[in-house]
Amino acid sequence: MASPSTLDVGAARVLLLDAHDQLLARRGRFVRAVEAEALDRVERALQKLDEGTYGTCDDCGRAIAATRIDAAPDSVLCVACEGRAARRLTAPRS
Repeated sequence: MASPSTLDVGAARVLLLDAHDQLLARRGRFVRAVEAEALDRVERALQKLDEGTYGTCDDCGRAIAATRIDAAPDSVLCVACEGRAARRLTAPRS
């Protein structure tokens, strides 16, 4: 079996380093987006607390289960509405 030439190794190194840099940049964008979304949820929950509507679902107006609030204090949707919202986000677009 022939060993790779120095040129092949050098080219592979450049390609791998480029892929590495692209993945790091993508991961950074993803982390920032996740953090921004989490911050938005917390700010919305704080706003609802100030309005006196904390614990009430933004979509249907029903009470959010205490167990859900305990598990995720930034919840602004009940379990049913959260499920519907998640399905809308993952549904194929026509």
